[in-house]
Amino acid sequence: MNNQTIAKPTFLSAPSLTGAAILLEIGSEYGLIDLLRQSSRTISVGEAALHSGLAPAAITQYFEALVSAGLLERVTPGQTSGTYQGTSALTLAIHDVGYLSWGLRACQPLIANARRFAIDPREAQEAHQRDGSLVARTSQWMGEQSFYPHAEEAILALRPRHFVDLGCGSARLLVKILRRLPEAYGTGIDISAKACADARHAAAKADLGERLRIIESPIQALADDPSPLAGADVIHAGFVLHDLMPDDEAVLDRLLTACRNAAPGATLVAVDAVPFARDEQERMFSAAFSYLHHGFMGRELQSEMAWSERLARAGFGAVEIGKLGIPGGRLFLARSK
Repeated sequence: MNNQTIAKPTFLSAPSLTGAAILLEIGSEYGLIDLLRQSSRTISVGEAALHSGLAPAAITQYFEALVSAGLLERVTPGQTSGTYQGTSALTLAIHDVGYLSWGLRACQPLIANARRFAIDPREAQEAHQRDGSLVARTSQWMGEQSFYPHAEEAILALRPRHFVDLGCGSARLLVKILRRLPEAYGTGIDISAKACADARHAAAKADLGERLRIIESPIQALADDPSPLAGADVIHAGFVLHDLMPDDEAVLDRLLTACRNAAPGATLVAVDAVPFARDEQERMFSAAFSYLHHGFMGRELQSEMAWSERLARAGFGAVEIGKLGIPGGRLFLARSK
């Protein structure tokens, strides 16, 4: 496996990153960032107003601020009818702001109550939960460059006929894979009712028909009923398996064994983080990510060796390990022995 990262280096200075973060977080509250990310086409003030429910004058004022920041360019003028298009800097800024917002917005309840976590982690974990929608959104902003492309590349290279995604969220990955592989069908499994509803909506919008099945369930249930995995060629787990460590370690082992037994010819594509990566380009973010997960979220990240040994015990062999763009992130390709 190629062990090089796909994400391009970024060079936003601290003041530029701060300015971009303010503007993009406001845009997220307006509900406009996904619309603006469609940089291949122009966006009109009227379309953005309809999409956001805001007045055209408010949209124009916001868009002009983005133009001043170099994140948008004005295609045609007009206070209420102008059109705009995202610049190359917009994609870069969304990626970099994703990291900043994940740390300082999505993880804010942990940081703000750090002393309580140090004194009584269990009580603090129950009292100070992160906002799941913020975690998902900021992870998506990071992931578009830092880890989604790696999993997509690995899965497409395997050309599965049946692709299963554990913790599928809104089915972004499933939809992309099925669009690229018109003969394939997919199964997505997620515990969130909202995520599953969004996934079904995305499948309908992409006109995937019966090619995509969404199951609302915790992935732990597959350890006892692995039938949704039957016939899978590829099983993907993106940053979800570490949620079972350490409290559900036995369940994790049974889940991995179920994946191996229910789909003996499948390749497991597991994306996860290793603790306290020492590479100079990884160590700062990885240290913070690991410290938050170990000390504040009650999670136990595993080393590359620990993952390889665990997968081997479950019946997988020939484990290949590659780096992701996100510091500390690793891609594990595990095939049957």
